[in-house]
Amino acid sequence: MYNNLMIFSWNITGEAGFGITTIGLTMAKICARHGLHIWDYAEYPSLIRGGYTSFELAISNTEVQTLSTYINILVCLRQDGFDNNKSRLNQNSIIIYDQDEVKIDGDYIKLPIPFKQIRTKHKAYQVTTNVISMGVTMAILGWDLDSFNTLVNEQFKSKGQEVIDYNIILAKEGWESANNFLIQNNDIKSKIENVLKQYEFIGNHPSNQGGNETSLIMTGNEAFSLASIIADCRAYFAYPMSPASNVLSVLAGWAKTSGMLVRHVEDEIAAVSEALGSAYMGVRSSVGTSGGGFALMVESLSYAGIAEIPLVIYIAQRPGPATGLPTWTGQGDLLFTVHAGHGEFPKIVLAPGDMQEMIELSVEAYNLATIYQMPVIVLTDRLLAESHSTVSSQWLHMFQESSKINNGKLVSKTDQNPYLRYRDSDDGISEYLLPGLQDGVHWQANSYEHLENTHTTEDASEVVKQVNKRARKMVKYLETDYKGPKIFGSLEDTEIVFVSYGSNIGSIKQSMIELQQVNKRTAYIHFTHLYPLLSKIICPLFEHKAQYVLVENSGTGQFGKLLRQECGISIDKSILRYDGRPITVQQIVNSIITIK
Repeated sequence: MYNNLMIFSWNITGEAGFGITTIGLTMAKICARHGLHIWDYAEYPSLIRGGYTSFELAISNTEVQTLSTYINILVCLRQDGFDNNKSRLNQNSIIIYDQDEVKIDGDYIKLPIPFKQIRTKHKAYQVTTNVISMGVTMAILGWDLDSFNTLVNEQFKSKGQEVIDYNIILAKEGWESANNFLIQNNDIKSKIENVLKQYEFIGNHPSNQGGNETSLIMTGNEAFSLASIIADCRAYFAYPMSPASNVLSVLAGWAKTSGMLVRHVEDEIAAVSEALGSAYMGVRSSVGTSGGGFALMVESLSYAGIAEIPLVIYIAQRPGPATGLPTWTGQGDLLFTVHAGHGEFPKIVLAPGDMQEMIELSVEAYNLATIYQMPVIVLTDRLLAESHSTVSSQWLHMFQESSKINNGKLVSKTDQNPYLRYRDSDDGISEYLLPGLQDGVHWQANSYEHLENTHTTEDASEVVKQVNKRARKMVKYLETDYKGPKIFGSLEDTEIVFVSYGSNIGSIKQSMIELQQVNKRTAYIHFTHLYPLLSKIICPLFEHKAQYVLVENSGTGQFGKLLRQECGISIDKSILRYDGRPITVQQIVNSIITIK
């Protein structure tokens, strides 16, 4: 009922370890080369082999950041692929399956393909079924195999021509099998054509063999990695922890060209300790982790606070507590992140909602960390960290060209004599002299409370002076660099106002479109700068007569609690999800329709 025809959904399901995500990403790249926008979402267990996995692709001719309510094409490579997705199928859903291996009951558009026979014919392993299904998909969409063949040549160049040819042959077998079936079953062919007519940007879309020069495909992890290079980060340290793990491998792969030091260390304590060591020397440094790993870094976070060492921390949330759900998504670490650390010291928390914001805010994070000489946290979640989306290469080029490196009061020489690392100042920010560059000055990065000259103190007046000095940095930040939330729609003329942060942005924006179809007027307040919050900017946004609704991937509505704590704002209605899955358009729409 609420499916919007701007989004076409393709979903492939199978066993972990059988290339489901690999072929899904291939499909995403093909769509991009056909000039289309994509957003994907993968579900997989914390297993190397075995267990159910799926890769879903949302395809549109306009920007897309969420999945469709219904599945248009479902590729079932095992029975639970159908069973787990049955609720999202309708009579216009096209199901690709091997009827000897999967049983489909219900009124759908069924396309049985003899995957097993094709594999036997070519003496192929079961894992190659994904390639055959790619050929079937291309046939259904009316696309030739040229774009797939081009991609195979690019991806498998290092593996030799035999591997390339083998994949091309299998895809062609799938393509021919599907076309032969449709020729023999004209009624099914007509049904598929009628479905595709509703999505004009899908059916018979012209291929761009030269590649789409206007878009790139990247995950949130890759976007953060790219932003780190743009921001002149020179050192990255991490111990792998899903879903932040592949920032390490991405940056390591670029290390030779970027000149960045990338270290896979023995644990999270070592990661943050080494990062603080390099940051102390004036090197822009960062660490990446998830909730459990961040917990191990908290003592060092407090150290960065009192020693006033700039550090960027990238946190990709997953559900907890403890090990929780390592390969699923959630937003349950917000309050922990905001309040992390013993004692009182300033920090900044930023939260991107999409790839463009990830790049913008991550670059901003490195500047803020250096300007204010404090830890800055980029907080995301598994949905954004590991999902792929198209990003305009033209926008990226313009952003990179316009980006500025701001090192604040980081200096290589000083007129101070003697040099006072923690000199009291109106804005709380002291001159940061690079250690060892002038007259052999090596100032202490003291974890103990200290005097202006870095030496230890327990004098009450000096303690108060330093605490107040550090606190003034937050006042300066709020006056100078704080950015209020983005507003979508009109707050003055609406019934419902969504309030949220992070990756929920896609589902909320699509819900606004679909709610408009049933005459529901909505607006949306999207926060990117989560902590600290500036009441004089935020409070007026909550003075309208509309019903405010918190949307969050947590069980307790943590951002709502933060708004109440920092700004005195209370939100009575909420849409929450905390089962490891992202909030969907259908969940939001159904919840709003039932709100009285």
